[in-house]
Amino acid sequence: MCPKRLIAHINHVVLAKGHPRRHLIHKFWARKPHNVVEEYIKHYSKKDEIVLDPFVGSGVTAVEALVLERKAIAIDLNPIATFITEMVAKPADIEGIKEAYEKIKHETRSKIRDLYVTTCSKCHQKVNIIVSVWKRGKTRLHRVHDPRRNRKNIRQTIQQRTSLHKRKTTDNRRTHRLRF
Repeated sequence: MCPKRLIAHINHVVLAKGHPRRHLIHKFWARKPHNVVEEYIKHYSKKDEIVLDPFVGSGVTAVEALVLERKAIAIDLNPIATFITEMVAKPADIEGIKEAYEKIKHETRSKIRDLYVTTCSKCHQKVNIIVSVWKRGKTRLHRVHDPRRNRKNIRQTIQQRTSLHKRKTTDNRRTHRLRF
C-alpha cells in the first residue's frame, strides 16, 4: 500500500482577471475566472494527470487543464455546454479559415462593391461612393471615386479632406468614410 502524500492547500488570495479570448467565444452565465481555475489545476495536479470536470458549463476548467498539459474529462447534461467546450478546445485550422475567407471574399467582393455604385451628378458615369454625408435623414453624395482618376490620387485627396473617421461640421452634419 502506497503512503498518501499530503498536499498543502492554497493559502493565498487569487484575484480574478479578465478572460482571454478563448473563453469569450460565447456568453455564458456562470463562467469561472480562468486564472483562479488555472491556479487550482497547477497546485492540485501534475503534467499528464487527468482533470475531471463533471459540470463543464463554459469549459474553463477543461480548457485550462489542456493548456496546462493535463488531460481533461468534461461532462455536462447540457449539450450546449459540451458543444461550447469542444469548440473552444478544438485546435483551429488556420489555413482552412484563410482559404474559406479568400473564397468568400472572391465570391462577394464585386457584389458588395456594386452596392456602392451610383451615377455621378457631374459626368453622369457610374462611380463608386467613397464618402457620403447624411443630413437630417437624407443621404447626399459627398465624395465619389472617379474612374478617370488614379486610385492613389483619390486616396490622398480623401485623406487630406477627411482627416477623421467621423468629423462634425459647423452645420451639424456628420461625415462618414466608408472603408473597402
